[in-house]
Amino acid sequence: MITSIGLKLLKTRYENTLPLRSEARDELRNSSQQKKQEVDFQNAVKVLRQSKHTTNVLPVLGICYGKVKTSHVRGYLKVVGQNFWYLLSEDENLYTDIIEPLGHRAKQHNAKFMRQKSKIINLFTQQFLAEFCDQGIIGWKKLVEFNSGNLGNEPGSSLKY
Repeated sequence: MITSIGLKLLKTRYENTLPLRSEARDELRNSSQQKKQEVDFQNAVKVLRQSKHTTNVLPVLGICYGKVKTSHVRGYLKVVGQNFWYLLSEDENLYTDIIEPLGHRAKQHNAKFMRQKSKIINLFTQQFLAEFCDQGIIGWKKLVEFNSGNLGNEPGSSLKY
């Protein structure tokens, strides 16, 4: 994998095609992000065309999942879902074949994440009980003073703005 101008370049089975960016979803990008991507693509193409090793470059926005037809959009090829995985692997079934191994790995990480999350929740609960509760009853005045009291002002001092 070659990196240039902050974009990933990945050679595929197509001699003249270099996917420059892959994303999980396309909908998350706003218009300014899309414009920046177009400029990044143009700059990457310009740099690559100056290289002695590459003459034809086709920027590709690869999106891991979704059901959108492959299309040419503002100077780049947009490839989504099954077509994206096929572009990378020449395997029409890769997009479904990878689900089970990914699910297994996710399950392994989920268990570790849940243990860590429970540990943090328990620590925060312990700290909350120690600082804001008396025999399990929340001291609301102390909690509100902690959360909303002015910084740097001692009780009875004049307010400063």
